[in-house]
Amino acid sequence: AAETGAAPAADDRVGASEVAVGSDGWEEEAARSLRDNGYAVLVRRPGAGLLTPAQCAACAASALSRLELLIGALRARGSDPIADTFKYSEVCKRHSGGRFDVSMPLADDPSWAELAASAEAWALPVLRRAGLMK
Repeated sequence: AAETGAAPAADDRVGASEVAVGSDGWEEEAARSLRDNGYAVLVRRPGAGLLTPAQCAACAASALSRLELLIGALRARGSDPIADTFKYSEVCKRHSGGRFDVSMPLADDPSWAELAASAEAWALPVLRRAGLMK
């Protein structure tokens, strides 16, 4: 569809795999998307929960703080965090530029532990219905 300029087919859009959490049959619908497409997008309905903006903001602030700490450590060792590539267990950058992968130790940060627990509560029923977990 992208090559011809035509609109994408319904199954090619992210929207085709979106499931409103809390709607009737949402777990089975998400499991079907996961089995058929390899992914499912869980969409928050008002009052349905999922992750709150405050949870996401706390995790973003925590991740940025950790990244600043790690970049400081890299600079102290003589590394240029923007120009150099590196692969440490705590932080990784596979190409030049400003994109970093940062590991977040859940035990050390309650905001990430809370986010992981919230995400798990919504993902586990879908994984079980999809037959990917017991």
